[in-house]
Amino acid sequence: GGPYERYVWTLTAHAALDGHPGRSPRAPWPSGLSPAALIEHTWFRHERQTFLAVPGRRQAVFTIRVRLQPLSERLREPEAPARLHHALATMSAAVQDYRGLTPVHAHLLEALERQFLTPGPRAGVTDEST
Repeated sequence: GGPYERYVWTLTAHAALDGHPGRSPRAPWPSGLSPAALIEHTWFRHERQTFLAVPGRRQAVFTIRVRLQPLSERLREPEAPARLHHALATMSAAVQDYRGLTPVHAHLLEALERQFLTPGPRAGVTDEST
């Protein structure tokens, strides 16, 4: 059968394309950042992975296309902040750990809530009329 295709995503503290744990040690998340600065220092990594069966063999060819985008840019897309917040809020501790998000999970949720999901003026935006 096949080809089979899947899409996966994560958030990272770096813009390196090679994310293989055996070749590239995971970059640590910066500490002490404000919620806005954390968003600015985070990358949205999404991958298109394909599996192609090799005819006549019990083997497959695996391909991967990696794309990286600054999270601040990704969050300009309609519904992106709410969808990301929901995905992070419902993510199990095991998945957080696997993706390396445990150290910043709560901070990312807070950043999304403060900057994008709280009604009223956005963080950093002032009302010049007062």
